[in-house]
Amino acid sequence: MDHGRYTDGVKIVEAIHQRYLRAGQPWNHVECGGHYSRAMSSWATLLAATGFKPDLPNETLTMIPTVPGDFRAPWVTSSGFGTICRTGRSLSISCAYGELRFASLKLDVAEPRARLGNEALSARTTVKDSLTTMKFNVPIVLRADRVLTIA
Repeated sequence: MDHGRYTDGVKIVEAIHQRYLRAGQPWNHVECGGHYSRAMSSWATLLAATGFKPDLPNETLTMIPTVPGDFRAPWVTSSGFGTICRTGRSLSISCAYGELRFASLKLDVAEPRARLGNEALSARTTVKDSLTTMKFNVPIVLRADRVLTIA
């Protein structure tokens, strides 16, 4: 999925799910120690599909979804959790609990504009190999009930 083969990734996930259905264990994936609904590899698949890649020590967040079309999915870090959503050309991150902090945002969006709630955010923007990096003047701290929108 991370390397342009989204459909192949979906086929792998579906094959794993079907394997457990045939074994009568849709909610007990034994490679995780039992009584766990999904193998940890599913988290890697979720990150690849949504493109949500936080680098907390470097205060960088990468958001390059590979899933086609509109979607809504969870994000989780050690400091909080929420939802990432794409509707049309708009990409948003909402925080349900805790916080998400970053100073740089990497996207595959040309000339992105960022808003935190109703506030327009200023950032230095650079482009390299079709990847846009927004370096914000002040680190973004996305807290519960706040939404960051990129359009």
